[in-house]
Amino acid sequence: IALSALSINASAGFISQDSGFGVDTITLHEETGLEWLDLTATQGRTVNDVLGQLDTGGDYSGFRHATFDEVITMQEGFGITYNLSSFDHAVGQQNASIAAMANYLDFFGATGTNEDDVFGFGTVVRDNGEDRTFWSIYDNDASALFDTDTGYLQDIFFAQARNISDPFTGQFLVRSDVSQVSEPSTFALLGLGMAGLGFARRKKA
Repeated sequence: IALSALSINASAGFISQDSGFGVDTITLHEETGLEWLDLTATQGRTVNDVLGQLDTGGDYSGFRHATFDEVITMQEGFGITYNLSSFDHAVGQQNASIAAMANYLDFFGATGTNEDDVFGFGTVVRDNGEDRTFWSIYDNDASALFDTDTGYLQDIFFAQARNISDPFTGQFLVRSDVSQVSEPSTFALLGLGMAGLGFARRKKA
């Protein structure tokens, strides 16, 4: 049964994992090998605050801010499609699957709800300072396939200033898949150990 569940998760391309931030707070995207931290783990913190916690010993040590393209690639992996009509304001297509958006927010964590919508707001922090916030929304009303206010499943806007927090917004943080990094290192150490034993035997003989 466990093997069956694992194969289903793997075929979907995303695997949810536990971390020090809680249960199911990391999402591994197998296609890219990136591990994504849930939006709720940075929700309500300023960009400057998070930037100051990325170094060794910080709350988000080992992570970095994801790029705009990485976010697009990840969301496309969930089946969320885009019509990038302009760089400053891009929207998800109206025919995007509501199930895809619901699945995405289930993995990444909803940062808020109201009587009509479930949403996950996430900021992309960019080197040029022109940060963007993805407003990802799906409507609780089964009769509506997209947000009733905007007509879209997702909008992309200019983000708040880096020193201003938003209680409903997190930030996209990623790191390389730890298991992929540590496994070769382990084999390398084992190889060195075996080589050392062989050298010792030859020297002894």
